[in-house]
Amino acid sequence: YGRVSDMSLVSTTIHTIDNQTLVVPNSKIWGDVIKNVTHQRMRRIDLCFQAPLSEDVDRMLGLFRNLLDTCDCVLAEPKVAVELDSIGEYALQFIVRPWVKTEDYWPTYWMLQAEVKRMYDREGIIFPIPERSIHIAKSKKHLVKNT
Repeated sequence: YGRVSDMSLVSTTIHTIDNQTLVVPNSKIWGDVIKNVTHQRMRRIDLCFQAPLSEDVDRMLGLFRNLLDTCDCVLAEPKVAVELDSIGEYALQFIVRPWVKTEDYWPTYWMLQAEVKRMYDREGIIFPIPERSIHIAKSKKHLVKNT
């Protein structure tokens, strides 16, 4: 990711967001997809969060929506998407997709990550971790000792 600073007949120079300079042959650029994430005036942030299977789905949806409602950077339109995306073997998977101005993308992304952690701590929600139960059946066979 970066900003194009120069284009010639043979190459394109890109300054990356971490201050590197890339000189890319145009054959690579024109022969592939160009993804411009800064051209539009707004972007959608795609976040996924897990909650334990024991959590109430409506409660979780409400908590995520309330968090987005308090964030000044989240745009009113297009509407945010907050949904239960899937039920896994050990967790509920929620998608949280707010829209922001393009220049607010990364600050809002990072802020929401931290705020969700704070919300989980405040609400007593434990991030799920995979667990396995192992049951060991006792064998009815007796060991025979060779003499």
